Amino acid sequence: ENDDENDKDDNDDNDSYSKSQNFSEEMEPAIKTAKLNLEGGVAGIDIDGTTSKLFEADTKSTFSDFSVSKTVSNGVANINFSMKGIKGKDHDINIGGDNQKNEAKIKLNPNVEWSMIYKFGVSGADLDLSPFNVKDLNIKTGVSGVDIKIGDKANDMNVDIDAGVAGIKVKVPNAVGVRIKTDSFLSDNHFKDFTESNGYHVSPGYDKATKKITINYNGAFASFDVERY
Repeated sequence: ENDDENDKDDNDDNDSYSKSQNFSEEMEPAIKTAKLNLEGGVAGIDIDGTTSKLFEADTKSTFSDFSVSKTVSNGVANINFSMKGIKGKDHDINIGGDNQKNEAKIKLNPNVEWSMIYKFGVSGADLDLSPFNVKDLNIKTGVSGVDIKIGDKANDMNVDIDAGVAGIKVKVPNAVGVRIKTDSFLSDNHFKDFTESNGYHVSPGYDKATKKITINYNGAFASFDVERY
């Protein structure tokens, strides 16, 4: 579902405009797992909060539209959430002016197992995933700052991060064992309280932990911080 509200920008020199959109996808009894594919482009993305629906998003933009689609097959829901430029093409974005903004605030259902793929361009993202059972998290980001908070809902979680000129900060629970593998070029990495073992950085008590997170990081000209909470 999609509700649009258009407001023309006071300055039409760059054909910019202001637009609010509200999206929601219903939870269905047959859905056990869900896959979220999110392409942010030039956008600020926040995941903060839960919903009884499967997916909700409130967006605001001065230069683009967002779109969402959902399919369900064999108990698996696939949600595609992306941004389109002024001309209506994916990522065909014409930015002009310091007042242009683009943001999306997202809520997800906490009662399904999630797999997530995030692709960010020139954007910032604040992803509070602590309420959710996330099996797989894949992040590809260019020039952006990304903050991620991971919870303890999944028994085993795999995180893949591919970062360009970016700052990545990840928070992981104290009670979960964490293992980090890095393949980075000129990156500034900080793993407080982690120790090196067989090419990995591991958290205290990793071997005995009943729940574990594996983080694979590939970055260039980026800072990568992992801290426990």
